[in-house]
Amino acid sequence: KQNGGSLGVFAPGAMVPEFEAAVRAIKPGEVSGVFETQFGRAHPGTGRHIDLLVWLDTPADVALARTLRAHTSAACREAGEAGCAGRMAWLDGYLESYLKLVARLVTLQRDRVRPGADIVVDGTRDPGILASELLRDIPQFVPRDP
Repeated sequence: KQNGGSLGVFAPGAMVPEFEAAVRAIKPGEVSGVFETQFGRAHPGTGRHIDLLVWLDTPADVALARTLRAHTSAACREAGEAGCAGRMAWLDGYLESYLKLVARLVTLQRDRVRPGADIVVDGTRDPGILASELLRDIPQFVPRDP
């Protein structure tokens, strides 16, 4: 906004990966699509470039259950019994790290990123319905050219 949409120049790795991927995907003069970032506007390098921040308010247990279901069902469907055994080992490690680290990080994100969100939506609802509602509602937050 401040620089007419110009991000200036930044070195690879200077921004969070999600932001860099979104920037690489657009051409000069285009506006990026939606991208996910764990820091919201809190990251000093990328935060000022976020025009609209949507917080998907998903309790940690729901986020965990969705992640586990996606990984285990995909492995069992794609690789049969052998794939399930390998995925269970991954699952064990994931749960261990979740209990030690991820749960605290989710709480930290909720405390620091959520208050700066322009829109907060209930992440326990059906993702397809949420996406439809956001696509309907987001245009009212985007500034129009005079």
